[in-house]
Amino acid sequence: GGGGGAGRAAAAMSITSDELNFLVYRYLQESGFSHSAFVFAYESLVGRADLATADIPPGALINFLQKGLQFVEIEKELEQHSAVGGSDLANGLALMAGARDASGAGKDAAAGSASGAAGKGAADSGAGGGPEANLAGTGAGKTTLDLYSKTKAGPTADSGWVTEADVTKLTGHEAEVLFCAWNPKANIVASGSSDSTVRIWTIPRGASGLPASTAASANPFVLHHELQQTLGALASTALHDVTTLDWRSDGQQLATGTYDGIARIWTVQGELKHTLRRHRGTIFSMRWNKSGTYLLSGSVDRTVVVWDAVQGKAIQEFDCHSSPILDVDWRDDTTFATCSTDMIIYCCKVNADQPIAKLVGHTNEVNAVKWSPDGTLLASCSDDCTAKVWKLGQDAFVHNFNEHEEQIYQIAWAPRGPGTADKSLLATASFDSLVKIWDVDTGKCIHTLDEHNDKVYSIAFSPDGHYLASGSLDATLRIWSLKDGKCIRKYKNDGGIYEVSWNMDGDKVAACYGAPSKMVCIIDFHK
Repeated sequence: GGGGGAGRAAAAMSITSDELNFLVYRYLQESGFSHSAFVFAYESLVGRADLATADIPPGALINFLQKGLQFVEIEKELEQHSAVGGSDLANGLALMAGARDASGAGKDAAAGSASGAAGKGAADSGAGGGPEANLAGTGAGKTTLDLYSKTKAGPTADSGWVTEADVTKLTGHEAEVLFCAWNPKANIVASGSSDSTVRIWTIPRGASGLPASTAASANPFVLHHELQQTLGALASTALHDVTTLDWRSDGQQLATGTYDGIARIWTVQGELKHTLRRHRGTIFSMRWNKSGTYLLSGSVDRTVVVWDAVQGKAIQEFDCHSSPILDVDWRDDTTFATCSTDMIIYCCKVNADQPIAKLVGHTNEVNAVKWSPDGTLLASCSDDCTAKVWKLGQDAFVHNFNEHEEQIYQIAWAPRGPGTADKSLLATASFDSLVKIWDVDTGKCIHTLDEHNDKVYSIAFSPDGHYLASGSLDATLRIWSLKDGKCIRKYKNDGGIYEVSWNMDGDKVAACYGAPSKMVCIIDFHK
């Protein structure tokens, strides 16, 4: 009879202990019981569980309890029908489906009763679009409670907002965080701040959230950049603002530059290996060459210095520019490009006395230069609102991308290789709040990403080249699919974002925030 069918469906419902632990942890966190949540997460090892939790909305535990009660009520009603002469099985299934759909009306109330703290996350993510119990088979067959099914409809799936519970927050910096970079070989993040420190954080594997935040923020390596001697009345943290950082390709060493013109090389454990003194002004850009033998630094003092990274000594200084150097980038182990506020780009070679190329075409400060992955093309962007693509050996630019209406602050090439797109793509980020994706083979703009509403300071392609992360002064981190140019994941905190960075596996994105947050936020990304 109908009662037996409902009984079989109930027996087939399943939820793992890890999934239940996660829902309890989220309920405690959303209800404001942060210490209890942490203790429970620690004892239940929920942070180590391999759960795809990005799509779980606030109030999920209450939602599932509510559905469970409705299920019991429906089962009881079916049994009563059966006792008085049997019931129509099809009507029983329709009633189940109706109850499931009707429960959507109570979801917002359920989420609200679960949390006051989750209110903001619920509003942003549209807490009404939670996971549903899926009916499978025919008749009163299996009913599987799939916590992590991705619903196609509903505001949660459509909006893509990441809730606070699913964010790892790295706290400890005392001033705005201006730089962040994932180690290329490990789940480690380096962040640089105006508080004169760089911090190296070890990020736990598994889902982002409070347990990961607590673990990662507990004991980072703190790299201090103040001068050892006392400066007396001249002492000022501003002199030691971290102005650039870059990991060596093997992930074993980190280079940093500061406002006072001193460069440093550190181990991944935070040990100072070399202090590099040569520049007479702020270092705006530092880059390792691919093999890690040379380090390049560009400064406001108008010079570029090549350092022997093993010995920690300067081996060559270039002073071709007439104004401050804003960016440097290696083409290969010995050839590099530099750009400046003097509107000129130079290409130079280690041990060559003079530049091997001078590229003229921009009509305002050149903010960044980046070589394509294969080293055949050089991209540049400028305050003249254009990005240009150059080919070594040709004096004139190959492409002039001029669709932005304000200065272009950053550029990025999409990775090339197995599993990546078969196009040569360049992204540009502008103060006009737009990000544009260009097909360099055709010279056409293929996507305009237009959901930011303030200056876009940073962009980064995922390792597979299929997604782009962007960070803006509007305080939002956004992840875009390059297949259709849609924003599929977004997160907002307090303060502007100055840099975004993907980890090596392409499943986590870090964004560093200015005041008032003064933190690094990490979100999970599942394709």
